[in-house]
Amino acid sequence: MLVHICCSVDSHYFLQKLQIDYPNEKLIGFFYDPNIHPYSEYYLRLLDVKRSCKMLGIELIEGEYDIDNWLEAVRGFENEPEKGARCSVCFDRRFAVTAQKAQELG
Repeated sequence: MLVHICCSVDSHYFLQKLQIDYPNEKLIGFFYDPNIHPYSEYYLRLLDVKRSCKMLGIELIEGEYDIDNWLEAVRGFENEPEKGARCSVCFDRRFAVTAQKAQELG
């Protein structure tokens, strides 16, 4: 089961829960978050996710950090409030890329 991960803090609990609820399922984490910037913040979160996945024995795949495409996708939504239309575009994009990766992996 491919699981999108945005950050270690949010994912560690639900990954543990998935391991308990689906003990025979191979979990694979997918860190695809070009919305996180600057890159230094993205990299810190990635390191934390790697540490968390290692602790849980979960494989981790890092998606492409395609911030230019992400910025283009949310152009015109810069002044949207938190949880506004920009968030919907961001979630839709990240989940579409995650679904595509899951399909690639079979």
